[in-house]
Amino acid sequence: MNLDNVSFTPIEMPLSLRLKRVYRADYWDRICTALVYMAYTGISTAQDLKHLLAIRYKINPQSHSLSRLVYQSLPEGGMVNKLSFPLGKRSKLTVLTLTDYGKKIAESLGFPPVESDYERILRLHDGMNQPKHTAQILFTAYQARLRGLQVSVMPFELDDRQPWFRPDLIIRDQHKGYAVEVESHYRNKPEKWLNKREANVVLPHPITRRAVVSRLKALHVPGRATDLKTLAQNARRGDLRYFWLERW
Repeated sequence: MNLDNVSFTPIEMPLSLRLKRVYRADYWDRICTALVYMAYTGISTAQDLKHLLAIRYKINPQSHSLSRLVYQSLPEGGMVNKLSFPLGKRSKLTVLTLTDYGKKIAESLGFPPVESDYERILRLHDGMNQPKHTAQILFTAYQARLRGLQVSVMPFELDDRQPWFRPDLIIRDQHKGYAVEVESHYRNKPEKWLNKREANVVLPHPITRRAVVSRLKALHVPGRATDLKTLAQNARRGDLRYFWLERW
């Protein structure tokens, strides 16, 4: 995600915060940057935001200062809502949304907020009633962006003329875009891809990935597959070479 063309002049810190001496001036600049990035890109995970800020300020995305800004300062300052969604059996995903106050600051900086990834899932995919699936879609988008890929979440509208085209994501590399489905478990019927040219699937972990790939191969449906557990493990080791782990 290229943000080289994103520039702004930080607004003056609100009087109420200056009087309380809540933030230093340089820290307020970072808060403004975080709000602009959320408004401009529509990113919705804490990991996405930390990654972009780490690039901007040339610091480690796991640094304490970034974690404090994203997980503490923004929510406690009333600028974002911090939500927690189940991602796996023992893991959760932190989702951030701009509050009205946060949106107002972003607008005053010249960046009226676009519809966020999370808001699109709520509106187009019943995201509120599928919290785990919502988290998996957002985490997939994060892992793809981490590897330099372009991502569109819920790349359709309910009133368009292609009601058969409802992928969870479009993920683009330098060659083409892939319509991607994020599946929660292997029991989802791969037969739904029989009438499609290819299947591009994301599964929670290697066991379900191998099971789904085996069934798709038996159906002679070509495609690609990856899983979130392996992507996350590779990213922690600094290995960002591959998003798709299998092709057939």
